[in-house]
Amino acid sequence: MMIGRPEGDIDLLKDEYIALQSLVDSFDAKSLTIKAWSVTVSMSGIGAAFVSHSPVLLLLSSLSAIVFWIIESYWKSFQYPYYDRIEKIEAFFSGESSTITPFQISRTWETTYTYKTVLKVSLWSNVMMPHIIVFLAGVTLLILNRLSLMAL
Repeated sequence: MMIGRPEGDIDLLKDEYIALQSLVDSFDAKSLTIKAWSVTVSMSGIGAAFVSHSPVLLLLSSLSAIVFWIIESYWKSFQYPYYDRIEKIEAFFSGESSTITPFQISRTWETTYTYKTVLKVSLWSNVMMPHIIVFLAGVTLLILNRLSLMAL
């Protein structure tokens, strides 16, 4: 089945795979924290804009959602090389690939992670949400206020 690989390497790859999955899960937990802070800070700012009758706060709250989106994009992009490595290990165990060397995370990072990765990840729907919704809500409310269609 897995010809040419010592049994020890296969065990190492299994251990590496499990460790990578655990690491990816921990990134997801922190990503949810970023989302929670984004909603809390941005929506509190939108609420404060209504209480204080300050359209500027609508703009600042919208921009804070963008800042959190950028932070989450960077955070999730740090996961990207781990996904690449997990896929390579899975390809090996499924028989799609016949060779793999254990413990190549650093090399995977060098060949996988670029600033384009951040842009690519930022456009994933699970990364955009809820930041884009809060941003659009704040901007829409600001525009409605400026057009005198809604008073603060």
